[in-house]
Amino acid sequence: MLSVVKVSTKRWKLVPYAGSETAGEIIWDDLDFEGAGTKHQRLYLKKSLRELLEALLEKSESEVGQLSPNTVRNKQRRLWAFASWMAKREIWLLSQLEEFDLIEYVQEIITRRLSEKASIRSKSISSLISFFRDVWIVRESYTAPIRIDPDKCEELLALTGLGSDLKRWSPVQLEVAKPLIQDALQWIETAAPLLNNILAEVHRRVGGTVGLTRKQIYRCTNQAYQEIARSEDYARLRQVLRSSEEDVVAVLRRATKLADGATIVLILFLTGVRISEARSLKSGCVTEERHDTGTTYRYINGIAAKKKGSSRHWVVPEVVVDAIALLEARHKSAGGSLENAPHLFRSFSGNGARARSSTRMTVPSFTTLSKLLVNFAGSSHRALPFHGHIHPHQGRKTFARFVMCRDKRALGALVQHYGHLYGAVLDGAYVGSDIELQEMLNEENRADLAEGLMDMLSGATLGGKGAASLARARKAAEATIKFGGRTSLRTIVDRMIEQGVKLAPCDWGYCLYEQDMSACRGTAAGPNPINRCPSTCSSCQNFAITEKFRGWWEERYRREEEFLQRTGVPEQTKVLVQCRLSESAQVLRSLNETPCDIKTKNQR
Repeated sequence: MLSVVKVSTKRWKLVPYAGSETAGEIIWDDLDFEGAGTKHQRLYLKKSLRELLEALLEKSESEVGQLSPNTVRNKQRRLWAFASWMAKREIWLLSQLEEFDLIEYVQEIITRRLSEKASIRSKSISSLISFFRDVWIVRESYTAPIRIDPDKCEELLALTGLGSDLKRWSPVQLEVAKPLIQDALQWIETAAPLLNNILAEVHRRVGGTVGLTRKQIYRCTNQAYQEIARSEDYARLRQVLRSSEEDVVAVLRRATKLADGATIVLILFLTGVRISEARSLKSGCVTEERHDTGTTYRYINGIAAKKKGSSRHWVVPEVVVDAIALLEARHKSAGGSLENAPHLFRSFSGNGARARSSTRMTVPSFTTLSKLLVNFAGSSHRALPFHGHIHPHQGRKTFARFVMCRDKRALGALVQHYGHLYGAVLDGAYVGSDIELQEMLNEENRADLAEGLMDMLSGATLGGKGAASLARARKAAEATIKFGGRTSLRTIVDRMIEQGVKLAPCDWGYCLYEQDMSACRGTAAGPNPINRCPSTCSSCQNFAITEKFRGWWEERYRREEEFLQRTGVPEQTKVLVQCRLSESAQVLRSLNETPCDIKTKNQR
């Protein structure tokens, strides 16, 4: 076996991928069947299960090579769960299983899942049946093999119909995601430094307890926490938490979990990594590289999922760098030791607030990290806590949607972070070998492009110098389409996208970008971010606006008009502002005309 080393009959060691942490072990004595059956029955079944698991692993390895430790563990857990079910029914040989036993087992799992989640996917049921299929395929490799071919059991196969269709995770809604990210940013800026200061002080006071008796350690620790409770930093931390809790340890434990949760929110929603990739991050994972375009980007380095342990790096905004730095500082000041390399996210035994110098650190499971995310989202310290379920993969989906969103005004202050990441995508400094994420970005890019084009084509009015060419393109496309309405508009949009139309991000309108007509002197990649501004765009043949942007230009007009009413304004400044006022007036006048009116006037 490539994925497991048999140290002994009772102890199998999982082989980690290169660069990964210790993968763990399979201890066969842990499978005790709760004392059911005779010793002989238990030992004979275990012998059969060991041979079966080895055969299942070798079958998979022959198809894909070395398996990840998680894959091995999942196969082991599924086999053990089925074996425990058999033991409860006094079935001690796989060869004793009948067709109705397999049906009953699958039905029980379906019933349990339905009671817990109100639904189960057809894919999950198919996976259970596939497990039995593999057990049948390798039947010659283990003792007392199964005698039932699941593919010939119609009633078993029919159970897949009880499941629902597979639904892909959708991005978190803006009204949930935006405050969630903002609250995580707020925590990193305010509460995290306070927590670090407090834990550093705790460690300073009680970190050197080696050689003391348990009673002396308790007295020393208790006195330290009492003094901490009277500190200004602790009072401010409780205020941020909106906590009435009197127990200092409980407050620090909660704050520690929220700090980890806030960091996970920022990493998932602002980098697009998977939860397994976030788990692989280690202290010192932040690096800096200068790209071919001359732009310097900050990266985090970890282990890529589904790449057999190969390393990868992801572009990150400064706020993620700050969050990681605070987490590293907390680990450094709190003590504790970690076998192998120090991981960014750590679990330890004890009171949950701090680790003693002798405490053994471990890497938290995916489930633990997911719970930290959900815990932060639903925390009572937030103004708008979210008590629904958020899956870590939704952070990845939300990242793709926000990065590729052309009209980023709805993101508010988050625009600076996602704008930076959008630039990294254009520069080719992001994605790399992550094909799934590239597909997500492409999917969101097309959806956002289609939404913008639909807005321009379906609106009653259209302004800007690019309105005339867009009106002509719409009329030409309509001439080849039989049916009207939104269906034909979608067809027009699809054709424009297939023809390579570019719709560049802009806060004050749409840029149907063509390099030859670019007033900002953009490149083949898109508009020039330095030269682009409302004044430049208003004079550009690529620029168009819809009713969606009327408020922005009206506000600009009012602002310039009020400025000109001031006294003591230099004449040169007045001339500049007057030009801007005229630009806004011209854009608004063009918006009050229909596309057909614009076309007719331009032709005249």
